[in-house]
Amino acid sequence: MKKTLYFALIFLFSTSLFSQELQKKSGLSLKLQGGLSASFNFGTDLNLFGVQPAIQFRTAKNHLHQLAVLNMSIGRGWSRIGDNNNFNLSLAYEYAFPISLFSNNEYLRAYLGMGIESAVYSYSFDPDLTNVFDRAQTAYFNRIYLLPMIQRSINERIFLEFVLPIYWGEHQLVKIRNEDPSLAPNIQRNESSNTEFFFGRYLNFRVGFGVKL
Repeated sequence: MKKTLYFALIFLFSTSLFSQELQKKSGLSLKLQGGLSASFNFGTDLNLFGVQPAIQFRTAKNHLHQLAVLNMSIGRGWSRIGDNNNFNLSLAYEYAFPISLFSNNEYLRAYLGMGIESAVYSYSFDPDLTNVFDRAQTAYFNRIYLLPMIQRSINERIFLEFVLPIYWGEHQLVKIRNEDPSLAPNIQRNESSNTEFFFGRYLNFRVGFGVKL
């Protein structure tokens, strides 16, 4: 019994040291971010967006890889003629490498990189009346943006992050479905796509709070 307890204590102690060592070498960080977006297409539109969760991985060469959930919502509405269903999901992958902007400051680090945002927005209507027909629309977006970034270390584990994503453009694919038999077949099922470049006409300003694991 004493030997079993002795080996159990050695195992627990070794596991604790190994876990601490992994924790020191780990390059993972958890982050919450929020901020303000601005659009200058046909005037000026400002939008304050909510908290976005993200996970960030730092390589041995101090390069950053990040996955973030920018938007996610599921909705269902009821009316006398039918039900409305909505689904929105937007994910982003970002990569950034260090630049020597604050080489003499141990608390500040500057990065420059690129980001890709992929999003899907869908809407469908399920009628309860026989003279009203099903309809649905799904839109897919892929956006690319430049990623200037500054990180400010608070201590060994906690940091603040300031980012100014500058969007270059997007590719959009839209699919429309309408079950109304009085419509022409090409209207009942319709698909369109387009690519737009708008460098400098759509900006974000993000502030993030991160914790290194």
